Amino acid sequence: MLRKNGCDRKASVSYKTIELDVDNAAVADIDYIPEQGTLNFDRDEDRREIVVTVPGNNIEGSNFGVVLFDPSEGMEILEGYIMVSTSMDKHDLM
Repeated sequence: MLRKNGCDRKASVSYKTIELDVDNAAVADIDYIPEQGTLNFDRDEDRREIVVTVPGNNIEGSNFGVVLFDPSEGMEILEGYIMVSTSMDKHDLM
C-alpha cells in the first residue's frame, strides 16, 4: 500500500483478501491463507506491506484480490480492489 498526497498526519485503511471470479482464481485456505486487518500509517510514513502466506504446494499463477476499505480522514481509495498473483513478489506491486 502506497500513501500519496501528503503524510502530515496519522492515517489508516482496512483490508481483506478475497476470492475472485476470474480464470486461474486462487482458493482461500488452499492457494493462500486469507488475511484481514488494518494498515496504520504514522506521520511521514508513506507505505505499508500486506503479507499473505502462499503455501508451497499452490498452483503458480493463481489470482486473488485484496480489498481496501474504511479509510481514515486524509486517505483515499482509488481502486476497489487489486488482483494479486501467487507468483508475484512484493517488487511486482510497487
